[in-house]
Formats: sequence, C-alpha cells, structure tokens
Amino acid sequence: MDGGVDDPITVEFFLTKQELTRATWYLTLRSTPVLVSGVLAVVCAVAGLLLRVVFLAIYGLVLLGFLGVTLPARVSKLWKRVASMPMHQSYNGDGFYVREGPTETRSTWDLFKQVHESPTLFLLLHAHKRAAIIVPKRAFRSPEDLERFRRLVADRIRPR
Repeated sequence: MDGGVDDPITVEFFLTKQELTRATWYLTLRSTPVLVSGVLAVVCAVAGLLLRVVFLAIYGLVLLGFLGVTLPARVSKLWKRVASMPMHQSYNGDGFYVREGPTETRSTWDLFKQVHESPTLFLLLHAHKRAAIIVPKRAFRSPEDLERFRRLVADRIRPR
C-alpha cells in the first residue's frame, strides 16, 4: 500500500470520558450561544436599564444551571452507554465505515458538513443534526496515518 487516500485508514479504540466530555461541550456550545446571544441582543436593544440587568441576571443563572447541571448530566448518560463499547472506524476516499458496539454505519463523505480538529481529537460534524463522529488522535496506528486522515478529511469535507 502506498498510503494514498483510497487505502483505508482504520482506527480501533474505546472512547475516554474526557474525549466524550470535550466533544459534547463543543457540540453544545457551538450552537447554543448564537441563539441565546441573538435573543439577548434584541431584549437589550428594546429594554430599559433595569430590565436589562434583570434579564442578564436570569440569563446568567440559566446558563450556569445549563453548564453546571444539564451538560454534565448529558455526558454521564452518554458515558453509561459508550463506556465499554469498542469503536471501529475505517475511512477511505469513497466514505467511511463505523461500528460502535452493535451499531454499524456506512456512508459517503456527504454526511458531514464540517470537521473540527482539537489537540486530542477530530469531530466529523453531521450535516443535518447536532451530532458528530469522534475520532481520537491517539487511536491512529502511526503519525503517518494521522496525517493521511487529516489530508483525507480536508479533501473530502467542505464547510457548508
């Protein structure tokens, strides 16, 4: 094999709770603040000073409750489902194959609208919902496979 984009890149791993937490936070926070900030901007534009202060205080409490209670509860629920689930993923120029425990998915790259790369993982963001496939960098067999994967997703996933 020459290591081209058509040669499959395969990773096998168990997801860590830290990886799941980072992915969940990223997926949640990338869309929630935009919506809430829009509402906040409208309210502040039309409201008096006292109403702005009250609204900001309520907004702060709701955001604190969401980030401090709801999001950790969501991570815990997901973690119970995936903690001991083996992950198998294979990617090539045509698409991908993912097996997460008993669930199998095959698809083309059209399923993804964007890729996010952090220092420890890739998130392949689905086009039609707030979901992603998590690909930990530690799962690659070699630095060369990691670089091939980076080039492959850059070539196949175009931000929409």
